[in-house]
Amino acid sequence: MRTVDSILELAAAANPLGLALTLGEESATFGQLQDEANRYAASLQAWGVGKGDVVLLRGRIAIRNVTLHFAMARIGAVFAPLDAGSSAAELKQIVDYVCPRFIVSDEAGLDVAEQIAAGAGIPLAVLSDTDGSSVGTNLAKAAREYRGGAVERRSAPTDLHAMYFTSGSTGRPKAVMVSHQASWLRAQVAQSLNSSRGMVCMFPLFHMAGWLVITQTWAQGRPVHLVARADADTLLGEVQKWQASTLYAIPAVWRRILDCPNRYDTSSLLAVDAGTSYVGQDLIEALRVRFPGARNLVAYGSTEMGMGLQIAHDDILRKPGSVGRPGPTVEARIVNGELQLRGPTMMQGYYRLEAETAEVMDDGWYRTGDLAECDEEGFYTITGRWREIIRSGGKTISPAELDPLLKGLPGIADAAVVGLPDADWGETVSVAVVAVAGQSLPSLDDVRAHLGDVSAYKLPRRIVEVPEIPRTAATGQVRRGPLREMILAS
Repeated sequence: MRTVDSILELAAAANPLGLALTLGEESATFGQLQDEANRYAASLQAWGVGKGDVVLLRGRIAIRNVTLHFAMARIGAVFAPLDAGSSAAELKQIVDYVCPRFIVSDEAGLDVAEQIAAGAGIPLAVLSDTDGSSVGTNLAKAAREYRGGAVERRSAPTDLHAMYFTSGSTGRPKAVMVSHQASWLRAQVAQSLNSSRGMVCMFPLFHMAGWLVITQTWAQGRPVHLVARADADTLLGEVQKWQASTLYAIPAVWRRILDCPNRYDTSSLLAVDAGTSYVGQDLIEALRVRFPGARNLVAYGSTEMGMGLQIAHDDILRKPGSVGRPGPTVEARIVNGELQLRGPTMMQGYYRLEAETAEVMDDGWYRTGDLAECDEEGFYTITGRWREIIRSGGKTISPAELDPLLKGLPGIADAAVVGLPDADWGETVSVAVVAVAGQSLPSLDDVRAHLGDVSAYKLPRRIVEVPEIPRTAATGQVRRGPLREMILAS
């Protein structure tokens, strides 16, 4: 039963009345979600969705989206979640690329979804709490009215489970194909806690990490607490409300939490974990002061691989900057400076992008694109991105090393390091900045002084003002390719 739907099924069988999911004032038990997933599975089949059909879901975060996901997993349909805030142009780009068999939308984005679906000739369904709808099929209504029995499982471990959209540094969408077995295994490798209390999830549900939180936590029989907005007050408020034991956040969100002036009871936390982008020693030390009863875990992973490396509480401070050793089922190696991973949690490839897939998959190994070093104890440290490395005057500089040092620059709302072409140096280290309204920009000398004790060849030679720093929607990582193009086009 190494299929994603079996995770909910087993949790419901073990504890049907146990709290499984919350979002604001809404909540549901494992038993309720299992019943609802069965109803949605029947509704999808009645609509014509079959095994292997790609179903694109565009909607705001909602509990029913979770039940719909597990319903698709049960009947073998391929789940493809998309950001509810995507524009008509972005939705059309995805539809033209993936050519989904069906599209599902909530009411908030229905006008855009109708326009794109009609133009592509793709059936569209709505998720609506009311019986009336401007489209022919209301899946939520059909699920409410279903009175039949259990829907037969049609998925198998080797079947394609989901496609998650990632753009990396280029901005071009790529659909990462993940099988049921890979998703199921990703859910099993989470560290268990000596607690039955839940985990607060900061991730949106168009991001693989959001679904990983749900499946990992449910595999342990624990509840997940979703949030509509991942701001500090909301996240800390959910910890206090539900006495949650686990909170994972990316470094940028942790810093907002640490800066939050409002006080919450977070004594229930047993684990405060981080990852996705560089986790500095100063951040870990601050987390240990703010949450003295909690242990830390730093994880390194990707949509393509799931969790690849991890470093536990006892090793984090003695191995500053390290992302640890390979996790369960994962092998790691360094080839020409690049970190490569292998294991059964790896993606099947990028949908309909054979060249891009071949570029990152080498005889069963996933080429992460990250430059890394490995010490004598087998601990890996990420030193930069292969494509982002700046080569200036024969030296190599990692922008990711310098970005955290820009924090706190006076007059700057956001900043990032990027390499720009230079006839003499090949590339120059440059700092792109977003100015605070009404404040003057710092001088180049000010920026260089702010960076502190940094080797001279790494210091920036140029400051460029930009209207914004392009970042990934879910994790806030800098998209240096689009940033570089923005500067060169100006």
